[in-house]
Amino acid sequence: MSQSNPNYFRLGLFVFAGFAAILALILVFGTGQLFKKTIMVETYIEQSITGLDVGAPVRFRGVKVGQVTFIGLSGSLYESNEPFPERKEYVVVRMLIDGDEEKLLGPTKKLPKDLRARVKSQGITGVNYVELDYVRDMGNYKTLPYNWKP
Repeated sequence: MSQSNPNYFRLGLFVFAGFAAILALILVFGTGQLFKKTIMVETYIEQSITGLDVGAPVRFRGVKVGQVTFIGLSGSLYESNEPFPERKEYVVVRMLIDGDEEKLLGPTKKLPKDLRARVKSQGITGVNYVELDYVRDMGNYKTLPYNWKP
């Protein structure tokens, strides 16, 4: 009788591990994140981004196209060797944009020069998101200068 107990324990452990593996597979394949194509985009912002957090949506003309994955300062990422007064200290925002790189960017794999990112508010809650849109008057929306390779 004492020999049958370890066999039941092993059988129960095997069944439990099987259910856990099936549940893990359902979660991984069910979300669709495994085969989802995305593009990493980085932008620099000169103003305060209070209310923008990692996980915030990225929208193109109001339609959600991705999410914010990282927020940091250019001084600690790219300009750590520069003296403090010479640093730009931009806010670095990295985003994952949903879609195939070839279809979104074309053969050059570069973003259009008139595409701009800006932080906008979702309402009175203080929660912000990143809005991508094309600008007609590029004189009012100049590209920020930087001397590092993203």
